[in-house]
Amino acid sequence: MARRISGISQSLVMSLVSLSLPWCAIAAANLKPNCTTLTKFFGQPIDHAKPNSGTFQQQYQVLSDHFKPGAPILYYQQAETSIFACLEKSVLPEWAAELGALVITLEHRFFGLSNPSNASNPIDRYQTLTLENVMSDAVTFVQHIKNTVAGAKNSKVIVTGGSYGGFLTAVLKMNHPDVFFGAIPFAAPLRSIGANNQNPQRYEWFKGVHTRTLGVISTC
Repeated sequence: MARRISGISQSLVMSLVSLSLPWCAIAAANLKPNCTTLTKFFGQPIDHAKPNSGTFQQQYQVLSDHFKPGAPILYYQQAETSIFACLEKSVLPEWAAELGALVITLEHRFFGLSNPSNASNPIDRYQTLTLENVMSDAVTFVQHIKNTVAGAKNSKVIVTGGSYGGFLTAVLKMNHPDVFFGAIPFAAPLRSIGANNQNPQRYEWFKGVHTRTLGVISTC
């Protein structure tokens, strides 16, 4: 559960990802990533709040060239992109070389090749597209990495990401400080955080997202 964020869980995630899903992203959803280091898949719960909901295959990537046992794990939080963001094309391998770190990333649910549902009805299909599930995806993924990569069991995790991924970076640290030791968000849209009485500008931000969404739909 999102302990420190009031009333934005599903509406925020749906608003953010709707900038490219499903009107424009679906056409590219079957493209395989062109990564130098091959990606892998693991079984992720379809709905973390319902243990019997089953699992789906979620795509991820690990770069371990510079990893020294016990060194940090750099987790790049992917966002609303239909094509997988290859780690070797980012700055993280340079950081890993300096820190002896393990570099990992997880594809956002409902993007690229990571689809929890193929239901024809959009309402049914995106029922599990919630902030709680996206955060729990990251937590479960980190646990998977620590259990499967030798020397990573006690590594501290630093999460990073940009834009919507930057927002997720911040809320992951806020809601799961036991999992994420540190966070480096870039260009994160944080005006949406907080209850109405704490953040009067919250709905002004939502209006901007809504306007942008309508513009994207009209051009598809």
